[in-house]
Amino acid sequence: MSLSELLEFHETLEEYFDDALTFFGRFHWIYDSPNNEILIRNVLEKIPLEWCSIDPNQIEAYFDSFATPQRYSCEESIPESLKDFARMTRKLSLNIPEFNLKKADDLPIIMKGLSPKKLHEILRLCALVKLFEEEGISGVVDIGCGLGYIDELLEQRTKLKILGIESNEYRTEAATRRTKSVGRVFYRHLIIDGTSECLDSLSKLTENIFEPSTPLCLLGLHACGDLSPTMLKIFDGCASAEACIVVSCCYHRMDNNFPVSQGLKRRDIKISKTFLRIAAQESWEQWRKQNKILQSWNLFFRASLERFIKDFKVTAAKSRRKPLGTKNAGDIENFLRVGVRAYNSDEWEDHFIKWALTQTNFIDKIRILCVIQARIQNIAEHFVLLDRLAYLIEKGYHPRLVRLFDNEISPRSLAIVCSKHSETLANLAKTF
Repeated sequence: MSLSELLEFHETLEEYFDDALTFFGRFHWIYDSPNNEILIRNVLEKIPLEWCSIDPNQIEAYFDSFATPQRYSCEESIPESLKDFARMTRKLSLNIPEFNLKKADDLPIIMKGLSPKKLHEILRLCALVKLFEEEGISGVVDIGCGLGYIDELLEQRTKLKILGIESNEYRTEAATRRTKSVGRVFYRHLIIDGTSECLDSLSKLTENIFEPSTPLCLLGLHACGDLSPTMLKIFDGCASAEACIVVSCCYHRMDNNFPVSQGLKRRDIKISKTFLRIAAQESWEQWRKQNKILQSWNLFFRASLERFIKDFKVTAAKSRRKPLGTKNAGDIENFLRVGVRAYNSDEWEDHFIKWALTQTNFIDKIRILCVIQARIQNIAEHFVLLDRLAYLIEKGYHPRLVRLFDNEISPRSLAIVCSKHSETLANLAKTF
């Protein structure tokens, strides 16, 4: 699929970036503030008044209608400003091709400790790596390999030699113990941080494991935060790395790798952590399955507690990581009480509950904010990933963005796929 087909409504990346930045600037209130500070910063007052007159379920149904050919039956009740917002989100959504898994690759496997989600991911990732093997790749460097499940499957189904790199020493040792391979899978501990020392160490590891001039594929399944853009830089700078497959996650954990393309750097953009957190949250398809009442109560609790702490100058040290029993709280008062007991709140618990119950009129607006944030999730993620595609294009490559996983199963379903040989990608594109 060409870049123009991916963009669908834009001819160039520059046009897309311009439209996206205009949209983000117009609706910056959606992502400017951390969600636990929405009451402190009066974010809910910035939601257009005409949007607040609509039931949040109706807004969700209207947004959902954009994914189906049927016209929304109650469209006349939707304010024109909300229709305009929805049209802009549709225009900025990418037309991403899906990876067509061959039936022969969807064979059952037996591995202990695998969730259905993980199994789904490694099956499809393995199938894509096999296609690169058919195009001449002889080795894989799995960066952030964890316990090595994908490496074990690659050993079973390919002839590739595999090097797993993991920053956690315990996982490196555990992966080595659990892998039954003799001679084709190796695990090493190394923190991939993009420094020259790291790159030198990685180069020495690949030289020790692989024969000289072995064509390698860099593999990153859920490469967290800065690891994904760092992998793309390694791909560009490593002569033996002829291909890469990167599935990114945890965009909000990036420190200094956004943007990476010169095209966006020239625009001197400023993107908040909340924007990147929205990009990293579950897909619209997964979000729709959530209990919206509990979601809005949870956000109301966090935001009201933050406002209470600031206004009444109390100390709120958390006594345990998560509140217990909120799913069965029954009503908002009990939900708040169960939630606040995760803190050392004996002295001010009743005061907080009484005060918070006077703020519950904000809950419907919070539900609307949740719907809006869920609707722009894919746009935020696409924006980050297009920046990475732009970086690779600036380096002279022809990267592809493909939906590798089912986004109802895997919240991070998109992969950047690139080869230093354009004919290889042309052959692989038949499966996209």
